[in-house]
Amino acid sequence: MVALSELDLNNYTPIMRYRQKATIGFNNITNQAEKPLIYTDEYGERVKSKITHSNKSMTETEITGIITGHKNGLSISDLAHKFNCHRNTVINHLRKHGIEVTNSKISPEHSVEILQLYKNRLNVSEIAERLNISSSAILNHLHKQGVKIRGRWG
Repeated sequence: MVALSELDLNNYTPIMRYRQKATIGFNNITNQAEKPLIYTDEYGERVKSKITHSNKSMTETEITGIITGHKNGLSISDLAHKFNCHRNTVINHLRKHGIEVTNSKISPEHSVEILQLYKNRLNVSEIAERLNISSSAILNHLHKQGVKIRGRWG
């Protein structure tokens, strides 16, 4: 097959279309829920199956559960798994109800503490260890706050 792909693309394309049709047919025959995330198809190649969530309309009790779970500290991905929906669905419902959703795991209380500790000459890794937050998150937060980062010996 390598010789065909290097010399003549017109001979290679029909072969790949045939393989793709055969793979699609194979995927339709078997039950998607029974396959693991990575499996070996009938041609002996490793294939990743996609995790799909059907578009789902949420009931008012589910939306209330999402809001309550978020207020209780559950992560977006935990809520999505719990309610069997996509994480964007969870984010959209939270935003519709006036709840600000950010990617940052740093709370406003931690923000003040991070700035104070950095001002008191602790380095990023020491702050991260003390607050149990990754050092990259600390560094990104300091950049967003406009703090000039000290050098290694500064």
